[in-house]
Amino acid sequence: QILTRFLLPIDGSDPSRRCVHFAGCLAAALGERIEIITLLHVMAGHYLTSHMTYKDARAGQLIKTESFRRIKEQFIEKSVMPMLKEAEEELRKTGVRIPVDCMVKDGRPAAVIEKVAREESYSTIIMGRRGLGPVEEIILGSTTSSLLHGPTPASIYVAGTLVQDGVCLLPRILIPLDGSPHALAAVEEAAVIAKSYGNSLKRIILLNCIDVAYYAEKADSGDKPEDEAAGILNQGRQILMEAGISEAKLETRAIYGKPADIVLDIADRKQITLVIMGRRGRSVMRDLFLGSVSSEILHRCVKPTVAIVGMRKVD
Repeated sequence: QILTRFLLPIDGSDPSRRCVHFAGCLAAALGERIEIITLLHVMAGHYLTSHMTYKDARAGQLIKTESFRRIKEQFIEKSVMPMLKEAEEELRKTGVRIPVDCMVKDGRPAAVIEKVAREESYSTIIMGRRGLGPVEEIILGSTTSSLLHGPTPASIYVAGTLVQDGVCLLPRILIPLDGSPHALAAVEEAAVIAKSYGNSLKRIILLNCIDVAYYAEKADSGDKPEDEAAGILNQGRQILMEAGISEAKLETRAIYGKPADIVLDIADRKQITLVIMGRRGRSVMRDLFLGSVSSEILHRCVKPTVAIVGMRKVD
């Protein structure tokens, strides 16, 4: 079931703190729908760094010793548990009342997170966005990127820079639609969120981007891309209205241009707080990679939280 079990991989960084705050606000709004929130820290062997520098030949022996176990236990006690406790306190501040579990694992972060999410049937992974290097350009960290391009069926939320401590942003949601089953799954997930906020929901914008090249192709064959766009948007609107969302809260837009540029422009002008997208578009290829449009939006749209909805409802 969507939006019932949250997994939060955290590392104590500012992006990680934003993900905790966003998760707390969302879970508080969803209320009894949420069964559990798990805070997960993957150590990735960091506690051995100072002990193994220039000692490659000893690495295999060190792992078998009592000193290794002691180093690991001390690291968990002094560094990891305080971080997890701080994160749990932040969740409580936002109004979370459900059980919060803490989990500490070792290994390659992306692989561990994917394994935990799959084996424990988490519906939702909420992560921080991390910048790499000293430049101001913000791109996804390698762990987040690996998960997004991997086979996990969970929805993945990447907390944006608008998320700030002490404030739970009221949702202004943007949903890019292309008529694919993945995009409709995104509408269904958005409906659950919107309904949980009730009258506090600010706006939902359903967007269909008509690529100029695609328009020319359709026009040559006698089809009308505008009619197709209207049908796609109406389908999304119907899902939301059947879920109990007021029509007054809904807006539909069909715009010509490059999809990623349009999404970024609307997100900025309309002060969008959450962009929800399908995992991939209408391509008949059954690969497990993000479509180019979704990937570009995810990398460039850094202020709102961006959600890539899982594949569980898609054949």
